[in-house]
Amino acid sequence: MTGVGTVAYASREASAQADVSGDFEATGDEATLSNAPAGLPVDASGEWRIETTGSLQQATVTLQVGYEGSVAELDEAVIFDGTSGTYDLAGDALSAHDDLSASDLMPAEAGGTRNTELRVRVVVSAVRDGSIIAEASVEDTVQVVVDKTGVEVAVGGTGSVQIDASDGG
Repeated sequence: MTGVGTVAYASREASAQADVSGDFEATGDEATLSNAPAGLPVDASGEWRIETTGSLQQATVTLQVGYEGSVAELDEAVIFDGTSGTYDLAGDALSAHDDLSASDLMPAEAGGTRNTELRVRVVVSAVRDGSIIAEASVEDTVQVVVDKTGVEVAVGGTGSVQIDASDGG
């Protein structure tokens, strides 16, 4: 998906426009597990740009994940001295998202499959005087597919049997 959602700011003194450059494509993952996953790492990288005719306090680039209508911020870069650059953001969706848990990803029954849809989004914001004056975002929908295996039982160790002889009559 290409950069979308540009919000522009203009006044007599200055104007600004934010853009996330190029194509953005996120990919999901598939796994076969016997227990719920310990984490769900998400990462994104790319380029961003802000065009402005006035001063800029800062730019922020934020990685977000959406699940069932709610959104969580996984990582954010704050830039004080630039209007363009690259981003490389990462975070764990399970630890950062209040509405997403490991059990949400697992099928109820052994041999079952659960397909969970997540939205991965990167937002670039231009900030002046503490307010967002321009913003752009890119996002893509990914599928996280988990197959559940049956219960695995294992035992290990050593054992012995000894005869205790007694002199008895």
